[in-house]
Amino acid sequence: MDSTTKASMSSANQATQITKALPMRLFNSIQSLHQLVRHATATSACLAACVLVGCKNVNTVNSTDNGGFQQIVTNGWLQYKANVVAVHEGLVNGDMKKVAVDIYSDQSTQQNFSYRFEWFDGNGMPIRSATQITTGISIHPKETITVTSVAPSANAARWTLKLYDTQHPL
Repeated sequence: MDSTTKASMSSANQATQITKALPMRLFNSIQSLHQLVRHATATSACLAACVLVGCKNVNTVNSTDNGGFQQIVTNGWLQYKANVVAVHEGLVNGDMKKVAVDIYSDQSTQQNFSYRFEWFDGNGMPIRSATQITTGISIHPKETITVTSVAPSANAARWTLKLYDTQHPL
């Protein structure tokens, strides 16, 4: 065989190999693209869920039947800047519940957050009131502050305090 024939056969073999490899490369590229789209879709769905439900921007404190409290922490950073350390309950005018919540900041700089009390009757139904608002507040380094609320009616059986991180919402 002469060198021209060998070169021609070599080119033909390379063309055959490329032709065989092309569908596999195309398949791999399509598969990679499909995985990327699935990942992007899942990420978008998670982000949308976080935005809709307020993911990680609120810590909740609930009253308990024995007069104590339970913290539900979804934002660890917020807990360092506004950590509930004590709860005091009492009555106003003999029949209206009142709550005072002590909040401590472990930070070395002034921090800002917001809070809102919500009240519920004995059946767990919310009691709406004109005074149920979200209030912004500042807390100094290593300081303990007290936030208070009086139940909107004598039917109030329990309360919830929601703490919102206004500086780092996510």
